[in-house]
Amino acid sequence: MKHNLSEKTPVLSEKIAVNGRNTEIQKYGTVTNRPLALDHKVRLANAGSLNQILADTMTLRDMYKKHHWQVSGPTFYQLHLLFDKHFGEQAEIVDALAERIQTLGGVTIAMAHDVAETTRVARPGAAKTLPCSCSGCCRLTSSSLEKPARRPEPRRRTATMEPTICW
Repeated sequence: MKHNLSEKTPVLSEKIAVNGRNTEIQKYGTVTNRPLALDHKVRLANAGSLNQILADTMTLRDMYKKHHWQVSGPTFYQLHLLFDKHFGEQAEIVDALAERIQTLGGVTIAMAHDVAETTRVARPGAAKTLPCSCSGCCRLTSSSLEKPARRPEPRRRTATMEPTICW
């Protein structure tokens, strides 16, 4: 799913709820005016970039929980606890990212199907896999997330993201 990021400031409007559905008050990919010292285009670009990072982080969080539930073998208990710890840490990051997007006036990506269509992290599949199989199903390397969510700015992140364990 490719989202168009509109440069127009949306007008908050209410739609009539049909069949009990929620009313839409702001479209995804837009930002509302906020009392911030940031230009509208900057907030729009940052909200879009943060939503990409949010989708990737939510996918990683869910992969940790998947392996937490499915781990077995002689190191079950240690890995079970480790995956749960990493899941909790990713959940905190997800919350911080979502709050930052909201602060910018954006709409956060939230539903699993939208996250699955947006993430750049490879999908592991539903089958039970060995967490240390190095099959590459969810290995996070600097090259897998090198594609920027927006055009590179002069001040770019240079840190590499390497896994602490091999799935």
